[in-house]
Amino acid sequence: MINGAHAIPYSKDAEADRRFLRDVLGFPYVDSAVAG
Repeated sequence: MINGAHAIPYSKDAEADRRFLRDVLGFPYVDSAVAG
């Protein structure tokens, strides 16, 4: 059973993608970090 994953996606509209992952796919937590 898989219970976690790491990924580095790139997006032109990160906020919309976070909403999709949370609301449509039901992922309970989406982390985003800004490197700098």
